[in-house]
Amino acid sequence: VQVLADAQATLPAIRAALAWFTRGVQPGETLILFLSGHGVKVGDRFYFAPVGVDPARLAATALPWPELLASLQAARRNARSVWVLADCCRAAPGLERDRQATGDDLRAGVDDGGNLVICTASAGDAPSYESETLQHGLFTQAWLEALQGRMGPAYAIAYQPTPRGAVLTLSGLQFLIDASVVRHARQVGVRQQVEFPRLEGSFSPGQPLFIAVAARPS
Repeated sequence: VQVLADAQATLPAIRAALAWFTRGVQPGETLILFLSGHGVKVGDRFYFAPVGVDPARLAATALPWPELLASLQAARRNARSVWVLADCCRAAPGLERDRQATGDDLRAGVDDGGNLVICTASAGDAPSYESETLQHGLFTQAWLEALQGRMGPAYAIAYQPTPRGAVLTLSGLQFLIDASVVRHARQVGVRQQVEFPRLEGSFSPGQPLFIAVAARPS
C-alpha cells in the first residue's frame, strides 16, 4: 500500500506512485486505486487536480485523465481486476460548474464489463459531498465501513463467511456502498447516489471480491 495524503499528493509524487502501482503486476492480482480530490475539465479534456494545481495551467500542473487510464491499461492485462474508486465528482468549491468533471466524464472511454472498474462517488452529473464530522467524503466513508465490516449487525447478511474471513460478493458490495452513502447523505441533509459500472461481463453477482478486515461485521 502506498498513501499520498494532503501536501504529499503533488503531481510528480502521483506519477511516481502510479508507476510503482502498475509495475510488476502478477496474474490474478486485484489492484485498488483510490482518488479523493477534484476532477477538473476544459472542453472535452479531464484532469485530476493534485496539490499545487493552477487552474489557468492545467496541462502543466494537473494529471490528465487519459494518462492515468493509460497507466492502468497495461496493469489490467495481468491483473484479475483494477478498481478505481473516484471520490472526486462535481465537488470543487469556487470552480465553475462546467469545469467540474462528472462521474460520466471519468468513465468515458472505459468499456462496461471489463476488468477495469471505475466506481464514482455520484451518478451522472450529480455532486458528491463531504462531511465535516467524518472529515472526508461520504463515498470514502462507505468503502471504509464496508471493507472493515463496520456497517452494523443489520448488514451482516451481506457478508459471506469463509475460512479466510467475511467475503463480500459483488451484489453484497454494491448493496453496502449504496446503503452507507444514502444513510450518511440523509444525516447531512443531501442526496447522493453512487455510480457502479455494469460488471455483469466480468463478475457474477455472487463472485467473491473482497475479504473484510473484520471477520464478524459489527
